[in-house]
Formats: sequence, structure tokens, C-alpha cells
Amino acid sequence: MGTLLALRWALLFTLAVFLSTAYATSRYAYTTIHYEGTPRDNEYVLAIRVMVRSLKQTGTKQDIVVLISDNVRESTRAVLTKDGCKLVVVPNIPNPYRDAEDRRTSYKPRFEYTLNKLHLWNLTQYERVIYLDADNLILHDMEELFQCGHFCVVFMNMCVFHTGLMVVKPDHAVFTDMVNSLGTLSSDDGADQGFLSAYFSDMEFAPLFNVSAGVSERPKERLFSGYNLNHMYYYENWNFNRYRKYHFAQFQIPGLSLAYPIAPAFKPWYWYAYGLVLHWEWDAVRQQLGEDHMASLMAVVVTIGITYLVLSPNVMAKVMQRRGLTYTLTHTAITELIQQVSWKVGKRTVAAVFGLGTTISGILVGIALVPGMMPPKLAWPLFAATMSAVHIIGLRWYSWICRSQQLNAELLFSASFALDCILILIFLSDLYTNPIQKILVALVLATVFIFFKLFCYVHVAIHSGRLKKGVKSGHDASDAC
Repeated sequence: MGTLLALRWALLFTLAVFLSTAYATSRYAYTTIHYEGTPRDNEYVLAIRVMVRSLKQTGTKQDIVVLISDNVRESTRAVLTKDGCKLVVVPNIPNPYRDAEDRRTSYKPRFEYTLNKLHLWNLTQYERVIYLDADNLILHDMEELFQCGHFCVVFMNMCVFHTGLMVVKPDHAVFTDMVNSLGTLSSDDGADQGFLSAYFSDMEFAPLFNVSAGVSERPKERLFSGYNLNHMYYYENWNFNRYRKYHFAQFQIPGLSLAYPIAPAFKPWYWYAYGLVLHWEWDAVRQQLGEDHMASLMAVVVTIGITYLVLSPNVMAKVMQRRGLTYTLTHTAITELIQQVSWKVGKRTVAAVFGLGTTISGILVGIALVPGMMPPKLAWPLFAATMSAVHIIGLRWYSWICRSQQLNAELLFSASFALDCILILIFLSDLYTNPIQKILVALVLATVFIFFKLFCYVHVAIHSGRLKKGVKSGHDASDAC
């Protein structure tokens, strides 16, 4: 009988422990916000997906909550739900700083509804919530932060704390007071960070969070930089040595999360920002999402091919001939203009200016044509192909107008594309030990790139026939290179 009673109590105790553990787990959550109606909606959907994927890789069992506005698209909701997020619809908190110029020093439309972060204090169903901006990448288990005080943040500089990661103890009274304070407090950035800096104005005097002390009930605590490591710190010394402190020291990247607070054009979802080494950490997680970019890739390839064929001088000349137009008149007029300019400033100078202009055009066309959010491993070769195609189109027109020798366009395209790819690979490779070397390498590669493009045009100029006013071309359009 005694054994049976003991066994019963053991089972009840085990059940109680299990239920209490399940209950405790449900009392914590990771959160972020998402609102739409801006040109960057799709970018931040991708950013949230990558952040959530990196968070799940740590093995967390906590809720992942996305506070969404009611205008968020159904397609967005479906994607985030499929990724395992719990969606909580919240009303947009109007930004009072858009028109209150006396209470701000700046305002950016993309931050119109970042004050929706205040809804964190209304999530009273949770004991603690960890807020994460969409442009965060989680590197390691962050559960210890649920032991932090009622409001915990990282100071990324000595003056202002960063609101990209916050630990919050929800409290409806605090939420109400914050909303009421929006009408009186200032915000230096016209957004959430400036407002929260004003609301928690004495945050710099708060004690540091001590994870070994257990659950804290302090009103405010500061966090070590390792909890939300700014990726820009890396480029100060091309390493993180000065940030290897305490229990972050054993990690290759000494932090639990990596933050990307940088100008919008250089966020890690843009392929052209991948001269920054730590963006590859973000891309490694993105590759696990299983995105399909084949349609975008083929669209760009087809566009480049059609443009290359249509804009070639021999095709244009044949089209003009079929329509009864005399291409030689335009040809002669342009030729005479180039001749006159060449007499005044020099043939090589004209070729160099034309080559530089076409080189810059190739870069701009490449950036415009390749989708900004295409993965870098696909985008950079496509960018190189676009630049080379624009370069060869310009070179063929210059050769034709100047009545130069015929060019092997296919061979020149292959050489140009190969050089572009080699230079891009060198630039993107982590072959440097400090930022100065990175800058010097970039300058050297840019110089090689530009001079190769210019050399092609100077070569054509040197070998072009002597131009004489009113003299027809030595070869007709069908002979054009």
C-alpha cells in the first residue's frame, strides 16, 4: 500500500513539474512588428523570415509573435504563419512627429509606424517578451534574456541605446502612459528610438544585467553589446577581438545576435551590399528558405540578350535600310562631329571619355536591371554580364561610327565578362585583414576595371581610319562589327 501511494505521489509530482514547465514556457515570447504600405514591404517580409529561421535554429520553444497592422496583405500573413509565427493584429499608432517639427530633428516616412513597438507593453499574456527588429540575425540561444529586468536594452554608442533588441515586461499601465506621453515628449529621430530614449531618459544610469543573479525585477537594466552585436563593429579592426568578453568570448562571432543598423541601401537583403563580409552570415540563413528565383533570372537574361541584338549597329542599319532610310547621312553627321571634336581635344581623349561614359552606364544599367533582392550568388554574375553587354554595345557603335576595323564581339564579350567576374570574386572574397586593405584592394580593382574598358575604346580610336568630311564609310552597315 505504501509503495502504491509513493508511486502515486511521484506521478502527481512529475505531472505537476511537466505542467509548470509548459506553463512557464508559454509565458515568454520573441516578438517583432510588421506594417505595410511602404515601398519596402517585401524586403521586410524577407527580413522577418530570415530572422525567424535563425531564431528557430537555436532550438527555442517559445512563441514567436509578429505584431501586424490590419492592412498587412493576406499573402504576407500566409507566409509568416507557415514559418511558425503567431500573428497579433494591432492598430497603427499614429506618428505625432510627422508634423511636430519642434519636437524632432528628423523624420523618415519609412518609420511612420515604428511606434507600433509600444504594443509590446500590452502583451500582458506573457511574463517577458524579447523584441527583435527584422534586420537581426540570431546566432545562439537567447533564453537567458527572459531573466532580465522590466526594460533592458543595449547601448550601441555611449549616448543612445538601440531599440532593435529590447526585453520588456508587459504592463498595460505603462503602455497607456506611453501613448499619453506621445503628445509631450520629443523624439530626435521622429520615431520609436527617439521617443523611448526620451521616455527612459535615465537609462544610461541603469545597472548591468547579471545573468548569474537569476530572474531580475529591476525596472531597468543595460545589456552587454554581445547580446545585440552591431555588424559595423567588425570593420573597425576587421575582427571582433575587443568584444570578446565574458561568456561571449568562446563564440567565433562574440554575440548572441547580429544587428544590421545601416543605411537602407546596404541592408543584407540587397545583393550589391555584399562587399560587407558579415552580410554572408545573413545570406547563409536565407539560403535555407528555399526561394525560387528562376523566373527573375531568366527575365534578366532574356532582356540582356534582346537588348544586345536589337541595339547592335548592323541590326539597326538593316532596319533603317528596309524602311528606306539613309543611315549614311546620320552616320556621316556623327562621324564629322567626332572628327571635329577629335581635332580639338585628341582622338584618344574622345575615346576615353566615351569609354568611361559607357562603363558608368553599364554599372547603372546593371544595378537597375538586376532585381535588388536577388541572392548575391546569382545577382553578381548577372550584373557582370549586363555591364559587359552594355560595354560591347557601346564599343561596337563607336567602332562602326569611326569606320574602324571589324571587332570580334563574341571574343571581346567573353574577355570582358571573365575579367568582371574575376574582379568581383576578388572583391567579395575575405582576403583582407583590415579595412585599409579592403579599401586599397577595392581602389586597385576599380582602376583595373575602368582602364580595361577605356583601353578598348582607345584601341578602336587608334586603329580607326582617318575621317574626311563627306567621304562615305569604307564599309557599309553589313560590314559593321
